[in-house]
Amino acid sequence: MTGETNRLSSASARGDLAEVEMLLQNGADVNANNEFGRTPLQVMKLGNPAIAEALLRANANPNVRDHVRGLTITHDAARDGYVDTLRVLMDYGADVNFLDNDGNLPLHLAAREGYLDVVQLLVGCTSSQQCILVRESDRRAFIKGSFLPQAFSVWNMAAGRISEQII
Repeated sequence: MTGETNRLSSASARGDLAEVEMLLQNGADVNANNEFGRTPLQVMKLGNPAIAEALLRANANPNVRDHVRGLTITHDAARDGYVDTLRVLMDYGADVNFLDNDGNLPLHLAAREGYLDVVQLLVGCTSSQQCILVRESDRRAFIKGSFLPQAFSVWNMAAGRISEQII
């Protein structure tokens, strides 16, 4: 671990894109662990997709698991509703089918927290149950495959969470 690694992690956590890019240009190791055993991508400010993209362009591994709960950055972004960051992660190869230590996919965490936009994004990408989302128009979507009951269960959980917040 070097001082550059801690600086890159700190800049990522603060959302300081200019410093992240400068450190990467100067050769900071994008996959090195900081003093807490986490990579810059794992500690990044989730609401800043530009930070995620800068780290991923420099070959950050989007599938590193947290050593405590087995979470990936994809789990974190889904759980906290950061759909734009999640899209960037997926564009750079993040696997949305990893289970955490409790058996949760990122989809489950998004549904539990009521993030329908994240659920919509992930339900068509979660292949562990051969779920396929086929869009017929902008207004309708059909789910085909063996995942149908589970997909509606997750969707209903997310919708229920939203309505609880509204009431």
